[in-house]
Amino acid sequence: MGAIISLQDVNFNYEKTKRKVLKGVNITINEGEFVVITGPTGAGKTTLCETLNGVIPNFIKGDLTGTITVDGLDASKTPVYQMASKIGLVFQDPDTQLFGMTVEEDLAFGPANLGLSYEEVMRRVERSYTDLKIGELKDRKPFELSGGQKQSVSIGGVYAMLPKIIVFDEPTSMLDPIGKERVFSIVKDINKQYGITIVLVEHEMSEIVKHADKVIVMNKGQV
Repeated sequence: MGAIISLQDVNFNYEKTKRKVLKGVNITINEGEFVVITGPTGAGKTTLCETLNGVIPNFIKGDLTGTITVDGLDASKTPVYQMASKIGLVFQDPDTQLFGMTVEEDLAFGPANLGLSYEEVMRRVERSYTDLKIGELKDRKPFELSGGQKQSVSIGGVYAMLPKIIVFDEPTSMLDPIGKERVFSIVKDINKQYGITIVLVEHEMSEIVKHADKVIVMNKGQV
């Protein structure tokens, strides 16, 4: 399969500062790959993630140069809502992505905002329950869940949008070992069983690295 993500000579500095957070970054990720991006705090990993779905420069302003292509779209010039149908982003803290009073509401939030019919939204919700093996959470309230369960629901909400790519920005950094294992299991499954391209950011090298097709090391904004 060909490249689904391509970054060519990407440079970025945040508004009102001249310090480059990304410096001449060149990355190619092929469709279906499992890629781990690692490096120390401040290396530019989160900034890189936010360029992939267009949050930078559309919402977070700064000076962005170079070319970022995601599934044929220019990520810097395509509306974020349109990018959301191609690429999903899961954050460190699941509470930032949970809005509903029930798990079902959270799973339905993303696809509903794509303008899909109620029937299609619910079909995707059921698919998330089944494919991610989170059906036991169906009747639970998000605030009752453990950290690992919350992050599983966050992933389910992104998965329900049926993106080709999911980016995980240190998704287990706030979880205990049981929660980490649950999340890593889901990440591996959606890549190997369903062919979704995975970009996983990890501050520290972990067991998940052995499942990666490629490991990218960042330091001081460079690869």
